[in-house]
Amino acid sequence: MSIQKQPKKAKKAGAKVEYKLTPQEYKQYLEQTELESIRLVSCSAKMRSERLAESMKHWVTDKVRHEISDSNIAKLFQKYQFIVTKSSKRDYAVRIVCEFEVELVSEGEISEEFLEIFAKVNLHMNTWPYFREFVQNMLQRMGLPPLTLPFLKS
Repeated sequence: MSIQKQPKKAKKAGAKVEYKLTPQEYKQYLEQTELESIRLVSCSAKMRSERLAESMKHWVTDKVRHEISDSNIAKLFQKYQFIVTKSSKRDYAVRIVCEFEVELVSEGEISEEFLEIFAKVNLHMNTWPYFREFVQNMLQRMGLPPLTLPFLKS
């Protein structure tokens, strides 16, 4: 079985994201904020060997949500899904899902605006290595060929 990466969708030319904090304000928030913990809070892995084929494709999707528990403590939950299939996501041969909880503690108040940017800019850089290792480990335990997910480039 060989696994090929699913092609990325092209981004719209000139599409800019508008944030409610300036880069300087974001940097100030970031300087007073520390990573308290990264925890795996849920996971599942399923292989349907009858759907394995010689040439397959894979893709990764993720969703993020967050909550502010105290004015200076926030939890971000990032749920990743890894799919290996010959045709559609529904007809997957392998599906691995895991969710990480990232707890942040700040000297000051944590704002929704800061978390919105952090979730888009920094969160993946903190959780992606854990997810990569999890996928590689699960594939090995399923008796499948090794696969190294690429590092993040943006």
